Amino acid sequence: MEAEKLLSGCSIHQSTTTEELDRNYQEHEQCRESVRSFYYSNNQCKRRRHLELSKKRAHDRIAAAERKASGFKEGGKALVMFVGDSGHGLGSHIKGHQRVGGTWKQEIHGRYTPTVITNEYNSSQTCLFCFRKLCHPWKTIGDKFKTTWVVHLYQ
Repeated sequence: MEAEKLLSGCSIHQSTTTEELDRNYQEHEQCRESVRSFYYSNNQCKRRRHLELSKKRAHDRIAAAERKASGFKEGGKALVMFVGDSGHGLGSHIKGHQRVGGTWKQEIHGRYTPTVITNEYNSSQTCLFCFRKLCHPWKTIGDKFKTTWVVHLYQ
């Protein structure tokens, strides 16, 4: 703890002069062994491994609950899960940044049910039944603030 407190005060990246850089580097070299002996001790390695396994179990439980809620194998038929190519949309909500979630859900679901990776481009403007582009999915009725969803039927 003392070594980390000392190292937080002497940052190599924020050094302004060469003398300050040399002094901070010497401090880092002196504290290196004590920090490494703590973070790579048997207790810390066991703790990291335990967290890794518990995270894996939690991911399996989340995916199982999601399959159960979606009606997996309902009526003897396996449902196909469609997942967007950017993952499940976890991540940044900041404008201009892509929301990428990772592939762990697709991999877990892929063990138990057919999983298809799809392109999300224009997915909200595509008919679910015939896969053609919808002409005008929103329709204004009377007032400009009242809009309704127009359902595209078979032709």
